[in-house]
Amino acid sequence: MFSRKGRGRPGPGRAGRAPRLVLQITGWPDLDAFLQEPDRAWDGGPFAADAHGLLLAHATDLAWLAAAFGRLAGATAAARTAGPVMTHGEPHPANLLSAGGSLLLIDWDTVGLAPPERDLSLIIGEAGEGAERYQEVTGRALDPSVLTLYRARWYLDDLASAVRLFRRPHSGTVDAQRWFDGLAPRLARLPEWLSLLG
Repeated sequence: MFSRKGRGRPGPGRAGRAPRLVLQITGWPDLDAFLQEPDRAWDGGPFAADAHGLLLAHATDLAWLAAAFGRLAGATAAARTAGPVMTHGEPHPANLLSAGGSLLLIDWDTVGLAPPERDLSLIIGEAGEGAERYQEVTGRALDPSVLTLYRARWYLDDLASAVRLFRRPHSGTVDAQRWFDGLAPRLARLPEWLSLLG
């Protein structure tokens, strides 16, 4: 998901040793390779040809979105590096555990220092619900462009992961089927992302 500088799990008083995270798309090399040669056929597994066909139909838009993401990352670089905080990385419902009357945030393998928008992009609603409460409690203003950047990163990361899976040798596993079934719905959201980053 993100590259790390350093190891170890931060605990109380260990924030100075937490890795400072670098923004990146996990499957970027595969996505970039596809965008460089979109017509090159895939034949490494049962979903290869169909997945390639779905992605090929959107190759121009995907290339535009990847470029727009790069521009937004550049434009927000200063905001993203000013005053990083401890972030979890994936604070979604699947990582919440109810135990003994308490709600626990689990699965800290993606923890690191980053702008708060990294986590808040998964919590704050698209209409901004929750942003004011965060700003009241912390006294820290959120940057809407950085929120958009991290939301777009998740979207592109999912698409890049699908490209990585299907352009390489794979088999007809349940997981591969799940990724293939989700590919068309993900691609159907491209227009809204093009509009958002446009």
